[in-house]
Amino acid sequence: MKTNKLFQSIYNFVFSETTIFLIAFASMMGSLTFQYVYNLPPCALCIVQRYFMYPIAFIAAAAVVFKKKLYPFYLILSIVGGAVAAYHVYIEQTGVPSALGACSQGQSCNEIVLELFGFLTIPMMSLASFIAIIVISIVGIMKNRKKVVEVEQ
Repeated sequence: MKTNKLFQSIYNFVFSETTIFLIAFASMMGSLTFQYVYNLPPCALCIVQRYFMYPIAFIAAAAVVFKKKLYPFYLILSIVGGAVAAYHVYIEQTGVPSALGACSQGQSCNEIVLELFGFLTIPMMSLASFIAIIVISIVGIMKNRKKVVEVEQ
C-alpha cells in the first residue's frame, strides 16, 4: 500500500502545474542565460519560440499560486511553440534555407551556435520542453475530465 501511495504522489507531482512551471521557467532562464551570459544572440525563430514559452511560465506560476487548472492554455501555447521549434530543428539540421524571411536578418536560423553532448542544440532543447509540456497538459486534461465524470456519477 505504501508503494502505491508513493507512486500516486510522484505521478501527481510529475503531471502537475508545478512541473509545467518548472520546465517553462528553466527554459526561460536558460534562453536568457545563453543570450546575456554566454553572448549567444537569438535568431528570429528562437525569439518566436520565446513568445510561446514565456507566457506558459507566467500562467503556470499564477495557476500554482491560485490553485487553478489551466492545462488547455498550456496545450495551445506549447503546440504552436513546439511546431515552431520543430521547424527550427528541421532547417537547422538539414541546412535548408528558411521559407520565412525572418531568418535572413541577424543571427542565422540555420547556424548551430551550441551543441551539448555533441548533438543537442538550443532548438532541440526548446522542442523537448514543448513536448514535455504537451504531454503533461494532455494527462492533466484527462485527469480533470476523469474527476468531473466521477463527480457527476
